[in-house]
Amino acid sequence: MTTDVVDALRERLPAASDATIAAIRIEVPSYAEFGSGRIAQVVRRGVENALERWIALLGTSDDALDSGSRRLYSQIGAGEWRTGRSMEALLAAYRTGARVAWEQMSAAAVEAGASAADIVSLAEAIFVYIDELSGASAAGYAEAQIADAGRLQSLRARLLRLIVEGAGGGEAAQALASEADWPLPQQVAVALVTSEPGVRWPPLAVGSALLVADRGEARLAVIPPQVEWSSLGVPGVAVTVGVRAALEDAGESLRTAERLLGLRESGSLLVTPSRGAQERSAGGVVAADEHLLQLAASADPLVIRHLRGRLFAPILETVSPARVPQLLETLQAWLVTGGDRAACAAWLNVHPQTVSYRVSGLRAALGAALDDPRRRQEMIVVLAAGPAAEA
Repeated sequence: MTTDVVDALRERLPAASDATIAAIRIEVPSYAEFGSGRIAQVVRRGVENALERWIALLGTSDDALDSGSRRLYSQIGAGEWRTGRSMEALLAAYRTGARVAWEQMSAAAVEAGASAADIVSLAEAIFVYIDELSGASAAGYAEAQIADAGRLQSLRARLLRLIVEGAGGGEAAQALASEADWPLPQQVAVALVTSEPGVRWPPLAVGSALLVADRGEARLAVIPPQVEWSSLGVPGVAVTVGVRAALEDAGESLRTAERLLGLRESGSLLVTPSRGAQERSAGGVVAADEHLLQLAASADPLVIRHLRGRLFAPILETVSPARVPQLLETLQAWLVTGGDRAACAAWLNVHPQTVSYRVSGLRAALGAALDDPRRRQEMIVVLAAGPAAEA
Protein backbone atom coordinates (compact mmCIF):
# COMPACT_ATOMS: atom_id res chain seq x y z
CA MET A 1 0.00 0.00 0.00
CA THR A 2 1.47 3.36 -1.04
CA THR A 3 2.51 6.14 1.31
CA ASP A 4 -0.05 8.45 -0.31
CA VAL A 5 -2.90 6.07 0.60
CA VAL A 6 -1.71 5.70 4.20
CA ASP A 7 -1.37 9.49 4.53
CA ALA A 8 -4.91 9.91 3.18
CA LEU A 9 -6.21 7.45 5.74
CA ARG A 10 -4.49 9.37 8.54
CA GLU A 11 -5.99 12.64 7.33
CA ARG A 12 -9.45 11.05 7.42
CA LEU A 13 -9.01 9.84 11.04
CA PRO A 14 -10.78 12.75 12.83
CA ALA A 15 -13.76 12.68 10.47
CA ALA A 16 -13.94 8.87 10.65
CA SER A 17 -13.89 9.00 14.45
CA ASP A 18 -16.68 11.59 14.55
CA ALA A 19 -18.81 9.63 12.06
CA THR A 20 -18.25 6.39 13.96
CA ILE A 21 -19.27 7.92 17.30
CA ALA A 22 -22.34 9.56 15.77
CA ALA A 23 -23.45 6.26 14.22
CA ILE A 24 -23.00 4.38 17.49
CA ARG A 25 -25.17 6.93 19.32
CA ILE A 26 -27.90 6.59 16.69
CA GLU A 27 -27.84 2.83 16.12
CA VAL A 28 -27.04 1.38 19.58
CA PRO A 29 -29.71 2.46 22.13
CA SER A 30 -27.47 1.83 25.14
CA TYR A 31 -25.11 4.58 23.93
CA ALA A 32 -27.72 7.04 22.67
CA GLU A 33 -27.47 9.44 25.60
CA PHE A 34 -23.85 9.24 26.65
CA GLY A 35 -23.45 13.00 26.07
CA SER A 36 -20.14 14.54 27.03
CA GLY A 37 -19.40 12.74 30.31
CA ARG A 38 -16.97 9.99 31.16
CA ILE A 39 -18.59 7.43 28.88
CA ALA A 40 -18.20 9.83 25.93
CA GLN A 41 -14.50 10.07 26.69
CA VAL A 42 -14.21 6.27 26.91
CA VAL A 43 -16.00 5.76 23.59
CA ARG A 44 -13.93 8.42 21.80
CA ARG A 45 -10.66 7.11 23.24
CA GLY A 46 -11.59 3.58 22.16
CA VAL A 47 -12.52 4.62 18.63
CA GLU A 48 -9.48 6.82 18.07
CA ASN A 49 -7.08 4.27 19.52
CA ALA A 50 -8.58 1.55 17.36
CA LEU A 51 -8.28 3.50 14.12
CA GLU A 52 -4.77 4.77 14.85
CA ARG A 53 -3.57 1.28 15.75
CA TRP A 54 -5.22 -0.17 12.66
CA ILE A 55 -3.45 2.28 10.35
CA ALA A 56 -0.13 1.64 12.10
CA LEU A 57 -0.53 -2.08 11.40
CA LEU A 58 -1.08 -1.71 7.66
CA GLY A 59 1.69 -3.44 5.76
CA THR A 60 3.17 -5.07 8.90
CA SER A 61 2.97 -8.58 10.35
CA ASP A 62 2.54 -7.34 13.92
CA ASP A 63 -0.19 -8.72 16.16
CA ALA A 64 -3.45 -6.79 15.94
CA LEU A 65 -3.25 -5.81 19.61
CA ASP A 66 -0.12 -5.06 21.57
CA SER A 67 -0.17 -5.43 25.36
CA GLY A 68 -1.28 -1.82 25.88
CA SER A 69 -4.14 -2.03 23.38
CA ARG A 70 -5.30 -5.38 24.72
CA ARG A 71 -5.33 -3.95 28.24
CA LEU A 72 -7.29 -0.90 27.07
CA TYR A 73 -10.04 -2.92 25.40
CA SER A 74 -10.17 -5.38 28.26
CA GLN A 75 -10.70 -2.40 30.60
CA ILE A 76 -13.44 -1.09 28.33
CA GLY A 77 -15.21 -4.46 28.55
CA ALA A 78 -14.85 -4.51 32.35
CA GLY A 79 -16.16 -0.96 32.56
CA GLU A 80 -19.23 -1.85 30.52
CA TRP A 81 -20.07 -4.67 32.95
CA ARG A 82 -19.73 -2.34 35.94
CA THR A 83 -21.92 0.35 34.37
CA GLY A 84 -24.65 -2.21 33.76
CA ARG A 85 -24.61 -2.40 29.97
CA SER A 86 -24.75 -5.74 28.21
CA MET A 87 -21.91 -7.29 26.27
CA GLU A 88 -24.23 -7.45 23.29
CA ALA A 89 -24.54 -3.63 23.36
CA LEU A 90 -20.75 -3.27 23.24
CA LEU A 91 -20.42 -5.78 20.41
CA ALA A 92 -23.16 -3.96 18.52
CA ALA A 93 -21.17 -0.74 18.96
CA TYR A 94 -18.07 -2.46 17.59
CA ARG A 95 -19.99 -3.78 14.57
CA THR A 96 -21.42 -0.35 13.86
CA GLY A 97 -17.99 1.21 14.29
CA ALA A 98 -16.39 -1.28 11.91
CA ARG A 99 -18.97 -0.58 9.22
CA VAL A 100 -18.75 3.21 9.45
CA ALA A 101 -14.96 3.22 9.74
CA TRP A 102 -14.78 1.03 6.64
CA GLU A 103 -17.07 3.42 4.73
CA GLN A 104 -14.90 6.39 5.69
CA MET A 105 -11.53 4.76 5.13
CA SER A 106 -12.41 3.04 1.88
CA ALA A 107 -13.65 6.36 0.51
CA ALA A 108 -10.38 8.04 1.51
CA ALA A 109 -8.36 5.20 -0.03
CA VAL A 110 -10.27 5.39 -3.33
CA GLU A 111 -9.76 9.19 -3.47
CA ALA A 112 -6.03 8.60 -2.93
CA GLY A 113 -5.88 6.19 -5.88
CA ALA A 114 -5.74 2.86 -4.01
CA SER A 115 -5.95 -0.26 -6.17
CA ALA A 116 -8.78 -2.80 -5.96
CA ALA A 117 -6.41 -5.22 -4.22
CA ASP A 118 -5.61 -2.53 -1.63
CA ILE A 119 -9.30 -1.93 -0.99
CA VAL A 120 -9.88 -5.65 -0.43
CA SER A 121 -6.90 -5.77 1.96
CA LEU A 122 -8.26 -2.78 3.88
CA ALA A 123 -11.65 -4.46 4.27
CA GLU A 124 -10.13 -7.69 5.52
CA ALA A 125 -7.81 -5.85 7.90
CA ILE A 126 -10.45 -3.71 9.53
CA PHE A 127 -12.97 -6.50 10.15
CA VAL A 128 -10.33 -8.93 11.46
CA TYR A 129 -9.06 -6.13 13.69
CA ILE A 130 -12.53 -5.44 15.08
CA ASP A 131 -12.87 -9.15 15.90
CA GLU A 132 -9.69 -8.86 17.98
CA LEU A 133 -11.03 -5.79 19.80
CA SER A 134 -14.30 -7.58 20.49
CA GLY A 135 -12.50 -10.61 21.88
CA ALA A 136 -10.35 -8.49 24.23
CA SER A 137 -13.38 -6.57 25.51
CA ALA A 138 -15.43 -9.74 25.93
CA ALA A 139 -12.62 -11.25 28.01
CA GLY A 140 -12.47 -8.13 30.20
CA TYR A 141 -16.25 -8.13 30.57
CA ALA A 142 -16.27 -11.80 31.64
CA GLU A 143 -13.37 -11.33 34.07
CA ALA A 144 -15.13 -8.41 35.75
CA GLN A 145 -18.35 -10.40 35.91
CA ILE A 146 -16.59 -13.34 37.58
CA ALA A 147 -14.70 -11.11 40.00
CA ASP A 148 -17.85 -9.27 41.06
CA ALA A 149 -19.79 -12.52 41.39
CA GLY A 150 -17.07 -13.95 43.63
CA ARG A 151 -17.00 -10.82 45.77
CA LEU A 152 -20.79 -10.77 46.01
CA GLN A 153 -20.92 -14.43 46.99
CA SER A 154 -18.28 -13.85 49.65
CA LEU A 155 -20.31 -10.98 51.11
CA ARG A 156 -23.48 -13.04 51.04
CA ALA A 157 -21.80 -16.00 52.71
CA ARG A 158 -20.68 -13.69 55.54
CA LEU A 159 -24.21 -12.30 55.78
CA LEU A 160 -25.64 -15.83 55.96
CA ARG A 161 -23.35 -16.67 58.88
CA LEU A 162 -24.47 -13.56 60.77
CA ILE A 163 -28.11 -14.45 60.19
CA VAL A 164 -27.89 -18.07 61.36
CA GLU A 165 -25.90 -16.91 64.38
CA GLY A 166 -28.87 -14.73 65.39
CA ALA A 167 -27.28 -11.39 64.48
CA GLY A 168 -29.41 -10.70 61.41
CA GLY A 169 -31.03 -7.66 62.99
CA GLY A 170 -27.77 -5.95 63.97
CA GLU A 171 -26.02 -3.01 62.35
CA ALA A 172 -23.25 -5.22 60.96
CA ALA A 173 -25.78 -7.39 59.12
CA GLN A 174 -27.63 -4.36 57.79
CA ALA A 175 -24.42 -2.84 56.41
CA LEU A 176 -23.37 -6.17 54.91
CA ALA A 177 -26.82 -6.72 53.38
CA SER A 178 -26.61 -3.35 51.66
CA GLU A 179 -23.15 -4.13 50.27
CA ALA A 180 -24.25 -7.63 49.21
CA ASP A 181 -27.39 -6.30 47.52
CA TRP A 182 -29.64 -8.62 49.55
CA PRO A 183 -32.47 -6.77 51.35
CA LEU A 184 -33.02 -8.19 54.83
CA PRO A 185 -36.54 -9.66 55.18
CA GLN A 186 -38.44 -9.79 58.45
CA GLN A 187 -38.73 -13.58 58.28
CA VAL A 188 -36.58 -16.35 56.82
CA ALA A 189 -36.39 -20.12 56.70
CA VAL A 190 -33.05 -21.92 56.80
CA ALA A 191 -32.52 -25.04 54.70
CA LEU A 192 -29.91 -27.80 54.58
CA VAL A 193 -29.12 -28.99 51.06
CA THR A 194 -27.36 -32.13 49.89
CA SER A 195 -26.84 -33.05 46.27
CA GLU A 196 -25.38 -35.72 44.07
CA PRO A 197 -21.96 -34.96 42.51
CA GLY A 198 -22.17 -32.67 39.51
CA VAL A 199 -25.71 -31.44 40.21
CA ARG A 200 -26.08 -27.64 40.19
CA TRP A 201 -28.17 -25.93 42.86
CA PRO A 202 -30.00 -23.62 43.47
CA PRO A 203 -32.17 -23.36 40.36
CA LEU A 204 -31.24 -20.24 38.40
CA ALA A 205 -34.75 -18.84 38.73
CA VAL A 206 -34.34 -18.43 42.49
CA GLY A 207 -30.58 -18.42 42.88
CA SER A 208 -30.18 -14.65 43.32
CA ALA A 209 -32.93 -14.50 45.95
CA LEU A 210 -31.22 -17.00 48.26
CA LEU A 211 -28.22 -16.74 50.53
CA VAL A 212 -26.16 -19.90 50.02
CA ALA A 213 -22.91 -21.07 51.61
CA ASP A 214 -21.10 -24.38 51.93
CA ARG A 215 -21.28 -26.28 55.21
CA GLY A 216 -19.07 -29.33 55.05
CA GLU A 217 -20.53 -31.75 52.53
CA ALA A 218 -23.87 -29.95 52.59
CA ARG A 219 -24.92 -26.37 51.93
CA LEU A 220 -26.87 -23.85 53.95
CA ALA A 221 -29.49 -21.67 52.36
CA VAL A 222 -31.39 -18.75 53.86
CA ILE A 223 -34.75 -18.46 52.12
CA PRO A 224 -36.73 -15.20 52.10
CA PRO A 225 -40.57 -15.31 52.16
CA GLN A 226 -41.00 -14.56 48.45
CA VAL A 227 -39.32 -17.83 47.42
CA GLU A 228 -41.68 -20.81 47.21
CA TRP A 229 -40.11 -23.93 48.69
CA SER A 230 -41.45 -26.06 45.87
CA SER A 231 -39.37 -24.03 43.39
CA LEU A 232 -36.16 -25.23 45.06
CA GLY A 233 -36.51 -28.81 43.87
CA VAL A 234 -33.95 -30.14 41.41
CA PRO A 235 -33.45 -33.82 40.50
CA GLY A 236 -30.61 -35.25 42.54
CA VAL A 237 -30.92 -32.61 45.28
CA ALA A 238 -32.47 -33.03 48.74
CA VAL A 239 -33.62 -29.80 50.37
CA THR A 240 -34.68 -29.86 54.03
CA VAL A 241 -36.33 -26.60 55.11
CA GLY A 242 -36.64 -25.49 58.73
CA VAL A 243 -39.59 -23.54 60.13
CA ARG A 244 -40.04 -19.96 59.00
CA ALA A 245 -38.93 -17.66 61.80
CA ALA A 246 -38.21 -14.01 62.56
CA LEU A 247 -34.85 -12.92 61.16
CA GLU A 248 -33.24 -12.86 64.61
CA ASP A 249 -34.48 -16.44 65.24
CA ALA A 250 -32.92 -17.91 62.09
CA GLY A 251 -30.74 -20.14 64.24
CA GLU A 252 -33.88 -21.86 65.55
CA SER A 253 -34.99 -22.44 61.96
CA LEU A 254 -31.64 -24.09 61.28
CA ARG A 255 -32.04 -26.35 64.31
CA THR A 256 -35.44 -27.54 63.10
CA ALA A 257 -33.93 -28.21 59.68
CA GLU A 258 -31.20 -30.30 61.33
CA ARG A 259 -33.76 -32.32 63.30
CA LEU A 260 -35.92 -32.80 60.25
CA LEU A 261 -32.89 -33.92 58.23
CA GLY A 262 -32.08 -36.44 60.97
CA LEU A 263 -35.60 -37.88 60.71
CA ARG A 264 -35.33 -37.92 56.95
CA GLU A 265 -31.97 -39.68 56.81
CA SER A 266 -32.99 -42.28 59.38
CA GLY A 267 -36.12 -43.15 57.40
CA SER A 268 -38.27 -42.02 60.34
CA LEU A 269 -40.10 -39.22 58.58
CA LEU A 270 -43.83 -39.79 58.68
CA VAL A 271 -45.60 -39.21 55.39
CA THR A 272 -49.16 -38.91 54.21
CA PRO A 273 -50.44 -41.04 51.32
CA SER A 274 -50.55 -38.03 48.98
CA ARG A 275 -46.91 -37.08 49.64
CA GLY A 276 -45.42 -40.42 50.43
CA ALA A 277 -43.67 -41.10 47.11
CA GLN A 278 -42.03 -37.68 47.06
CA GLU A 279 -40.89 -37.64 50.66
CA ARG A 280 -39.61 -41.20 50.70
CA SER A 281 -37.36 -40.41 47.75
CA ALA A 282 -33.75 -39.40 48.24
CA GLY A 283 -34.34 -36.02 46.59
CA GLY A 284 -37.06 -33.42 46.68
CA VAL A 285 -38.03 -30.69 49.12
CA VAL A 286 -39.18 -31.49 52.65
CA ALA A 287 -40.37 -28.59 54.79
CA ALA A 288 -40.72 -28.50 58.57
CA ASP A 289 -44.09 -26.74 58.27
CA GLU A 290 -45.50 -30.01 56.90
CA HIS A 291 -44.07 -32.06 59.80
CA LEU A 292 -44.61 -29.82 62.81
CA LEU A 293 -46.47 -32.48 64.80
CA GLN A 294 -43.69 -35.03 64.39
CA LEU A 295 -41.03 -32.45 65.26
CA ALA A 296 -42.94 -31.43 68.37
CA ALA A 297 -43.73 -35.00 69.41
CA SER A 298 -40.13 -36.15 69.01
CA ALA A 299 -38.61 -33.17 70.83
CA ASP A 300 -38.07 -35.15 74.07
CA PRO A 301 -37.11 -38.74 73.13
CA LEU A 302 -36.86 -39.92 76.76
CA VAL A 303 -40.45 -38.90 77.53
CA ILE A 304 -41.68 -40.46 74.29
CA ARG A 305 -39.92 -43.76 75.00
CA HIS A 306 -41.35 -43.86 78.52
CA LEU A 307 -44.87 -43.09 77.34
CA ARG A 308 -44.60 -45.57 74.50
CA GLY A 309 -43.55 -48.36 76.81
CA ARG A 310 -46.49 -47.65 79.11
CA LEU A 311 -49.08 -47.40 76.34
CA PHE A 312 -48.00 -50.26 74.10
CA ALA A 313 -46.66 -52.80 76.58
CA PRO A 314 -49.60 -55.16 75.83
CA ILE A 315 -48.71 -55.16 72.14
CA LEU A 316 -44.96 -55.50 72.71
CA GLU A 317 -45.45 -58.38 75.14
CA THR A 318 -48.04 -60.38 73.18
CA VAL A 319 -47.27 -59.76 69.50
CA SER A 320 -44.28 -61.01 67.54
CA PRO A 321 -41.67 -58.26 66.89
CA ALA A 322 -42.17 -58.59 63.14
CA ARG A 323 -45.85 -57.58 63.42
CA VAL A 324 -45.40 -54.65 65.82
CA PRO A 325 -44.57 -51.95 63.17
CA GLN A 326 -47.57 -53.03 61.07
CA LEU A 327 -49.97 -52.89 64.00
CA LEU A 328 -48.69 -49.51 65.19
CA GLU A 329 -49.00 -48.08 61.68
CA THR A 330 -52.58 -49.35 61.55
CA LEU A 331 -53.26 -47.93 65.01
CA GLN A 332 -52.05 -44.49 63.94
CA ALA A 333 -54.16 -44.51 60.78
CA TRP A 334 -57.17 -45.73 62.76
CA LEU A 335 -56.83 -42.98 65.35
CA VAL A 336 -56.21 -40.05 62.98
CA THR A 337 -59.05 -41.06 60.66
CA GLY A 338 -61.45 -41.29 63.59
CA GLY A 339 -62.03 -45.02 63.17
CA ASP A 340 -63.21 -44.63 59.55
CA ARG A 341 -62.44 -48.05 58.05
CA ALA A 342 -62.48 -46.88 54.41
CA ALA A 343 -60.29 -43.85 55.13
CA CYS A 344 -57.92 -45.98 57.17
CA ALA A 345 -57.67 -48.52 54.34
CA ALA A 346 -56.92 -45.73 51.84
CA TRP A 347 -54.24 -44.33 54.16
CA LEU A 348 -52.56 -47.74 54.47
CA ASN A 349 -53.25 -48.76 50.88
CA VAL A 350 -54.84 -52.05 52.02
CA HIS A 351 -58.28 -53.68 51.76
CA PRO A 352 -60.88 -52.51 54.34
CA GLN A 353 -61.22 -56.10 55.52
CA THR A 354 -57.51 -56.08 56.37
CA VAL A 355 -58.13 -53.02 58.51
CA SER A 356 -60.92 -54.81 60.38
CA TYR A 357 -58.68 -57.81 61.04
CA ARG A 358 -55.83 -55.68 62.38
CA VAL A 359 -58.08 -53.51 64.55
CA SER A 360 -59.49 -56.67 66.11
CA GLY A 361 -55.96 -57.61 67.08
CA LEU A 362 -55.40 -54.16 68.54
CA ARG A 363 -58.59 -54.38 70.61
CA ALA A 364 -57.55 -57.76 71.93
CA ALA A 365 -54.20 -56.34 73.05
CA LEU A 366 -55.19 -52.84 74.23
CA GLY A 367 -58.70 -53.44 75.49
CA ALA A 368 -60.51 -50.42 76.92
CA ALA A 369 -57.51 -48.13 76.34
CA LEU A 370 -58.38 -48.03 72.65
CA ASP A 371 -61.61 -46.17 73.49
CA ASP A 372 -60.28 -44.01 76.34
CA PRO A 373 -60.02 -40.36 75.10
CA ARG A 374 -56.92 -39.56 77.13
CA ARG A 375 -55.11 -42.76 76.13
CA ARG A 376 -56.04 -42.15 72.48
CA GLN A 377 -54.60 -38.64 72.71
CA GLU A 378 -51.35 -39.98 74.16
CA MET A 379 -51.16 -42.67 71.49
CA ILE A 380 -51.53 -40.08 68.69
CA VAL A 381 -48.68 -38.01 70.13
CA VAL A 382 -46.37 -40.99 70.61
CA LEU A 383 -47.09 -42.37 67.15
CA ALA A 384 -46.58 -38.91 65.66
CA ALA A 385 -43.00 -39.02 66.95
CA GLY A 386 -42.31 -41.60 64.26
CA PRO A 387 -40.56 -44.94 63.98
CA ALA A 388 -37.43 -43.62 65.69
CA ALA A 389 -39.35 -43.48 68.96
CA GLU A 390 -40.45 -47.09 68.54
CA ALA A 391 -36.93 -48.53 68.41
